Amino acid sequence: MRGVFIFLVVCLSASASVVDDVALRILSKQSVASSKAMATLTSNGSFSNVDYTSGCQASRAIWDAVNHWTFTSAGAMRWYQTNDTAILAAVKRAMDYWFAHDFPEGQKCLPNNGYDNCPCNTPGLWNPNWWYQVIKTPKTAGLSCVALAVRNQLSAQQKEGCVRLLNRGGLYVKKYTGANLSDTALVAVYLSIVTRDESLLLSAMDQVNRACDLVSYQDGINSDGSFIQHGGLPYFAGYGQIFAADIFDLWDTVGLNPNAAQKSAVSLFIRSSVWSIYHANGVANWDFHQMGRGVTYGPNSARYSGAWKLIQSTAQQWNDTALATAMARLQVNSSLQGVNPFKLNGVKVFYKTDYVSYRSDNFVVGLKMLSPRTYTSECYNGQGIQSQHYSDGVVYNYVNGMDYVPSQVFWGYTPPGTYVLYAPEFRLWQGLKKFVGSVSNGRTALSAMDFLSPINSQLSYKKSWHFFGGLYVVVATDIVQSKGLPVITTLDHRISRGDFSTDTGVFSVPSKTFRWLHQDLVGYYFPSPSGLTLNVSNGNVSGNWQTIAPQNVPVTAKIFKPILTTDTGSFVYVTVPGLNQKNFSSLLPTLRSSIRVIRANGDLHAVQHLTNRTLTAAFFSPGNVSFNTGKENVTIGIDAPCIITVSYGYSDNATVIHAADPTQTLTGVNVFVQCKMCVSPGDSKFNIA
Repeated sequence: MRGVFIFLVVCLSASASVVDDVALRILSKQSVASSKAMATLTSNGSFSNVDYTSGCQASRAIWDAVNHWTFTSAGAMRWYQTNDTAILAAVKRAMDYWFAHDFPEGQKCLPNNGYDNCPCNTPGLWNPNWWYQVIKTPKTAGLSCVALAVRNQLSAQQKEGCVRLLNRGGLYVKKYTGANLSDTALVAVYLSIVTRDESLLLSAMDQVNRACDLVSYQDGINSDGSFIQHGGLPYFAGYGQIFAADIFDLWDTVGLNPNAAQKSAVSLFIRSSVWSIYHANGVANWDFHQMGRGVTYGPNSARYSGAWKLIQSTAQQWNDTALATAMARLQVNSSLQGVNPFKLNGVKVFYKTDYVSYRSDNFVVGLKMLSPRTYTSECYNGQGIQSQHYSDGVVYNYVNGMDYVPSQVFWGYTPPGTYVLYAPEFRLWQGLKKFVGSVSNGRTALSAMDFLSPINSQLSYKKSWHFFGGLYVVVATDIVQSKGLPVITTLDHRISRGDFSTDTGVFSVPSKTFRWLHQDLVGYYFPSPSGLTLNVSNGNVSGNWQTIAPQNVPVTAKIFKPILTTDTGSFVYVTVPGLNQKNFSSLLPTLRSSIRVIRANGDLHAVQHLTNRTLTAAFFSPGNVSFNTGKENVTIGIDAPCIITVSYGYSDNATVIHAADPTQTLTGVNVFVQCKMCVSPGDSKFNIA
């Protein structure tokens, strides 16, 4: 690969027009700019509809001042497309205004210099969030600088101002990862055009391609297809979506495409991301688990807004049919019906981020767990407030596409599917217990989590999710709260579309006599309700987005919130998503006869689905499990903590075992099987590496 890269350097260096060609491609790709782009420009070069509040008084999340460059770049493109000299003069006046009010260069309000060098009394246009200085402002201003530079319309002072702004991002490409790297690479491309520096252009694209190499538990594309940002957070949406759009745009504009391995990694990443998509009225949306603090951005923040057309076109050029097919699933199509219109079904495990996607014709389910390898959700810039439990075994059941927005406003510290301490304390926590992971054969899966609260170590439990065809079984044991604080088990916390029903009728007070619950398109069955209390609220609630993010938007919605409490420190329930009440009621006899909880204690969670002829078992400690296949008794023993799925009843009497090590530390596990009718009858021992 090094030889190929040197060849490209020689070829490109030999061409004096490379920078010009890239600039022309960038400018030709821009849409037709509005004639009103500079309509609100004032005589002093500012815009009357822009709030220039800066410094420590500015919002870290939404800095309106950067829209100065949004309007200026639109004006620059209008001039570039029409040669209107009046617009050119207006653009220059706007550029001069910003450069005259830029923060002093000696006050380096940048992340690598420390904000001790940028105190609150620092004059000029700057934001306490480094991202605006390094990425957002130069990325937005870059188009103005490029448009004027290619026609030699920048004065010496304007060119110096452009270089100063673009340097803040373009010279830091190597220091960043993931989406921040691709963003600064684009800034570097802008800088290379303004300064006519081909070597900078080549270096930036080299860093972009290197960012497409597979990594392990680092920011970027991981070997399981996950996209990680900020060290341990899954981000197919937000950072991942931006990264994908940036790199494909750069390849299309600049050239210097990735090598075969990098193409394969990018394809894996984007094809994997589609597993986190559900549809609402024909529009693709992201599973909340892939949005990080973006869950709190607003009612439309989950919508997919990536560059699907460009990526699909590039996939066709690469002859990557699988990637092109995946991108076709992301385009808006109002005729699409249901949350999973393309029937992408099965289970996909993302072991690098403790995330599982479980899909069927009529539902999409997402599960997120927490281990020492991953983090809770984040709270930065006033975004992600109250999100510290978003990785504590949160389960989202998408059945109609309008399931949760804007219910997150009302979650508080009780997101869907969790057993949490009601304790409002936040920081970016890593998990404390290693035994967290999943195993799948593509259809049946098991996830398990040994949990100890990283907030204060006062709450602990062991929990498992057993995914069978069309349903999943939740088992929790060893629930211990050491200080007597309130502990809340939330089965779900979603937008309500109608009344709920139970076998004991609708109730307004906590109930101890129940066996099932159904609301909208989700049903719950409780095989052993002894010691459990169910409390259901289902009514209008009022709140405001500012409780979770920096935006003052009142909202009222009908919220369904079923809460389960236990007197025994354990519980089991079955969730059946995607069925109306009539079909759920018809399924109840099958649930009673097919779901068998073989063991639920601190050592082993084992559940058998008799109809599907499958067993899932989480061995928190070495041990064995016995079950009946309908023909004989089988015993499976394990010599190390692990999780397994067992499929049996094949025509050749085969018993298929899939195993995984949730700790990701073992080199293998010994499995002992005792049966009479197996392919290898009697006692068998084998190792799964």
